[in-house]
Amino acid sequence: MICKECRQKISLYLDNELTEEEKTEFENHISECEDCRNELEKIKRIVNELNSIPMEELPEGYCKKLHMKLKEVQPAEKKAKRRFGIRRMSAIAAALIVVLMVPFALNSGRLGMQKSEMAMDSAPAEYSMEVPSEEPRVPGMDYGATDNSITKSFDDGDYLVTEEMDGEAWTDSVEIEEKATVSGNGYRDRELKIIKNGYVSVETEDYDLFVSQVKGKVGFYGGYIEAFETYSNNYYYYDYEKDENINLKNGYMTVRVPQEVFDDAYGFITEEGDLVEVVSERTNETDLTKSYYDTESKVENLEAQEARLQELFAKAENIPEIMQIENELTRVRNQIDAYRINLSDIDYRSSMSTIHIEIREVYDRNKIKPVDENLWERAKASFTQTVNNLIDALEGFVVFVFGFIPLLAVLLVAILVVYIIARAIIRKTKK
Repeated sequence: MICKECRQKISLYLDNELTEEEKTEFENHISECEDCRNELEKIKRIVNELNSIPMEELPEGYCKKLHMKLKEVQPAEKKAKRRFGIRRMSAIAAALIVVLMVPFALNSGRLGMQKSEMAMDSAPAEYSMEVPSEEPRVPGMDYGATDNSITKSFDDGDYLVTEEMDGEAWTDSVEIEEKATVSGNGYRDRELKIIKNGYVSVETEDYDLFVSQVKGKVGFYGGYIEAFETYSNNYYYYDYEKDENINLKNGYMTVRVPQEVFDDAYGFITEEGDLVEVVSERTNETDLTKSYYDTESKVENLEAQEARLQELFAKAENIPEIMQIENELTRVRNQIDAYRINLSDIDYRSSMSTIHIEIREVYDRNKIKPVDENLWERAKASFTQTVNNLIDALEGFVVFVFGFIPLLAVLLVAILVVYIIARAIIRKTKK
């Protein structure tokens, strides 16, 4: 137990509110720490002094005087309450306005976040690339010159290492030059990093067949189904050949295919002939080539800095120096790892394109629907059902009204009693 915690528990100890375990720990600390023991003795003396003060009786007539003064204060308080009534109402109105505005502000914030997430989804690397890159620097590395000492100074990536050995000093100055980041169109002679995305909304008369064909084609192209969802929209039609109601389906599918077959896969989905009708479609391409190779250059620079720090670490001779260089190595390593994660993400997203497919099943509009032979019977049944429902509703209302009469009588009596009492109180107050 530390002294600060012990002193906080002195009052609890004197009031005997500590548990047995806490009490034992407290007493052990008091027996070992002289300062805490003196503090406990001081507080004990103060408590004893306070307990030794005798209780004095109040002056005669004090209670009556206090009662009269309180009665005098009450009218003033009532006036103050009336005076501040408008202010209170204004405060309540302002609070209500704030409460009403908060959901609107939150919805606006969510909308902004959704837009930001959509932008980051199309080009995530452009946002995640901005990891600050600093030259490795170990501050305060200046140790006095002894018979075998190392003096190091770091300034903007310049490393100056001075060693004194056998009375002869030598200086090894190493400057790590950053490689120029890729700029202009110089990166175009390297592999392009372009992320392709497609969005298609289609209507089909045979949902299951279309989904089956898409899955087969995606597997043929070497891709996979990333997400797939099917749900019913509560719409159906009557199939007279099968003599049953057929539910129409909706679905959403996200597929990933290699970039080199993106156009073929996208064309297969949008050009299925009579099987589907394209409602809307769009594609976009995000070029992250420059960001990719700029980040790659930063990684190479950081790796060179890491190697130099490891050399300095091998020459370190005392614990503070070792700790400072080790902290800088950790920082550089974390930056390298963050950049490599972004690079691998771009590699994956540029090698596997994404196609989002929204599917809606529709009834064959080309077929002429025959008149239902049971139309009049169904209409008659519907009319009868409506009349019966109306009668049931009226019967239920009458039963409810008669059942509510006793309770209504009790409520009226209670309201009358409360009104009489309140009126009497108001009259007495006015007098």
